[in-house]
Formats: sequence, C-alpha cells, structure tokens
Amino acid sequence: KDDTLFAKIDGYVTFEWAKKNRKRVSVYPEKVNGS
Repeated sequence: KDDTLFAKIDGYVTFEWAKKNRKRVSVYPEKVNGS
C-alpha cells in the first residue's frame, strides 16, 4: 500500500507505519542508517 511512500521516505513513513503495525519499527533505524 504505502510501498511507494515507504521507499521515498523510509525513515518517516516507517516510523508512522510501525506505530500502527508495530512491526517494521526495527526497519526504521536500519533503513535510515543504511541510507
């Protein structure tokens, strides 16, 4: 669904998305750090 936004702003989108799903919260720092 938000894969496009997720890819564009992985940091912010992941943060909000993780808060709702509480699943990709680990990907938030991982993606930002890798980027």
